[in-house]
Amino acid sequence: MALPSELLESLLSHDGLTEWAGFLPEATPLSLKEIVEQYLMRMDVADHVDGFTVHSPNTESWWNELWIPFADNGGGDLQVIDQRPGPQRGRLGLASHTDAADFEDAWPSLTAYLTAVADALEHGGAVGVWRPVTEEGALRWELAR
Repeated sequence: MALPSELLESLLSHDGLTEWAGFLPEATPLSLKEIVEQYLMRMDVADHVDGFTVHSPNTESWWNELWIPFADNGGGDLQVIDQRPGPQRGRLGLASHTDAADFEDAWPSLTAYLTAVADALEHGGAVGVWRPVTEEGALRWELAR
């Protein structure tokens, strides 16, 4: 599967992080190697646990072969780019390690998300429900009020 151009551009500038840095509000960007590893692991697990099927009352499955992980929250949940055909192609979602994926409050694209992160870091403000805070030179994210 071809990676979206916006993800390729992002990977060319960072290719993941060597240590946690709080760059994104809810997760750490994955390297290309980690993207492949996470994708293959999810494909294998989904195949063994009926993870490709939508189970009511959910509107999404646990995993889909057209989702590309780009960030990991450290607890087993992945932020993904939805590459399924249609008007919502490219939107971001959360693929939980325990439940169906969630696209309810999805960013329309990785570019829109990263632009919001950059704007919040440069000018202040929020990224969804998160706002950046610096303490003693370290960046962290807290819930916006």
